[in-house]
Amino acid sequence: MINKFKLVYFLLTLSIILTVLSGIITYYNGLQNKEVVNAIIHAYNVIHQSEKTVSALRDMETGQRGFSISNDSSYLETYLVGKANIKFYLDTLTSLVGDDPRQLLLLENHIKPSAALKEAITDTTISLFKNHGLQSAIHIISNKEGKAVMDTIRLLMADVAQLEGSLLNTRTLRWNNIKYWEDAIRFSSFGLIGLTSFIALISLKRKNEQNRNLLNSLKGMNEDLENKVVQRTKELQSERDKITKLNEELKALNQEKDHFIGVASHDLKAPIIGIQRMVEVIRLQRENPIKTLEYISYIDESCQSLQRLITNLLDINKIEQGLFVIEKETIEIKPFIAKLLKPFETLAELKKIKIEVACEIEKANSDEDVLKRILDNLVSNAIKFSRPNSKIVLKLSEGDGKLIVEIKDQGIGIRDDELALVFRKFSKLSNKPTGGEGSTGLGLAIAKELVEQLEGEISIASEQNVGTTVTLTFSNG
Repeated sequence: MINKFKLVYFLLTLSIILTVLSGIITYYNGLQNKEVVNAIIHAYNVIHQSEKTVSALRDMETGQRGFSISNDSSYLETYLVGKANIKFYLDTLTSLVGDDPRQLLLLENHIKPSAALKEAITDTTISLFKNHGLQSAIHIISNKEGKAVMDTIRLLMADVAQLEGSLLNTRTLRWNNIKYWEDAIRFSSFGLIGLTSFIALISLKRKNEQNRNLLNSLKGMNEDLENKVVQRTKELQSERDKITKLNEELKALNQEKDHFIGVASHDLKAPIIGIQRMVEVIRLQRENPIKTLEYISYIDESCQSLQRLITNLLDINKIEQGLFVIEKETIEIKPFIAKLLKPFETLAELKKIKIEVACEIEKANSDEDVLKRILDNLVSNAIKFSRPNSKIVLKLSEGDGKLIVEIKDQGIGIRDDELALVFRKFSKLSNKPTGGEGSTGLGLAIAKELVEQLEGEISIASEQNVGTTVTLTFSNG
């Protein structure tokens, strides 16, 4: 079938080419027809002018003879009319044969001199008759020179007519050749179009049968597919119902989990606060030895870490339930920072870490509790991963109407390939706290969630064995 389509395509292309070529030839043949008609008219004019020239010479000769014989001056009128027409006819004939060098040469070198000679003989005869009488004129007429010139002119005019006929035959032959090829190409084109149409008709008929069979096959396949779709739809509906049921169960379990975390976190806070109060009481007793005070500091730090963990769990629970409410207010920065850093004094002293504050603003507009939780996590992380005898810088500034907070440490840093993981919940990185502290992997994740609650941005830059800088940017309006 493919070969037949190629054959049909080839034949159609060839027939189109032949049709276009036939049209071009037809166009030029029309032009050639005009040329042939013009050539025939031209040939007629040449022959007609030749005959008129000969007729004018004959009229001139007739007038001369009639006047010489009868001495009747009325014959001179015929003579003068013929003489006047000769020049006009010769000039017209010259313009007609100007395209053919042979005819022009024959006319200029032979016919015109002969006509002039004939005219001169006739003029001389009439002049002798007038001046010397009939005998002198008869002498010129009797030598038959005028007749010989006239015969020569007739022969020359016949040659002109013959040359014109030859040109006409050449043009007609060329036109016949073009006409032949035009007809051959036209009939070939029609034949190819007919053959192409016949082959295309057969091919289309066979293709139609194949399409009909294919359509019947597709109908059967479509019915099978529809049955499978119906069956699969039922299966999917059943699976959807199961998923919906599981989703409802999961939602209920999640609500129970949230409730449990809330209750457990609140229940855990009470004993931890009690432990911290007892630690404060023990510290106030003067008889405590130095070692006991050191242990008390460890207990206090552990309680604070556990309290931060509980707070983080509660924050995650609130964020996931969408219960976080932001209430912005004016914050006095210095008291806020002092309250923020107070719980970290013991651990910082144990690791001999100095916390420096660079505060370039006095007030900020934000949610104090949320901002404290963010900075609490970040300062806690900075202390955990800082080396002993190092420094942490907490800087607060303002630029372009925004509050900018930077926490910079001199800790162990974070590997480049782990930077993208630091904000994921419960992510465990290769770096470990320098004092053996515990790490849940929640601090930076919660900080990022809370920063977004404040419609701020958080970024982190770190270099291993050099330190880490966390930058926060908030709107201060």
